[in-house]
Amino acid sequence: MTDGLQWVYNCSADVLSAWIGTPEPCDEVAVDDSVVIRISRKTHQPVGIDICFASRRIGWTGTLDGSLARPSLQQPGPAAMKTWQASRLHR
Repeated sequence: MTDGLQWVYNCSADVLSAWIGTPEPCDEVAVDDSVVIRISRKTHQPVGIDICFASRRIGWTGTLDGSLARPSLQQPGPAAMKTWQASRLHR
């Protein structure tokens, strides 16, 4: 699911953004106060994530990269999908 993962970390904002493939129209699903999963409108699969307060989430102040983004996209993905599917029923 995370082949071709790309990421960027904004140190001043402490936000790690990661995505798979070329950016495309997505719906955003907040998993909690600091994690947003992006779900493709075309494929209906999780294709991106924004993690706010990324360094605090893991208690590490070094360089953040795909080693945090990859499991973070995989772990909340199923919960985000359920939330997203439920929201589509009400459209």
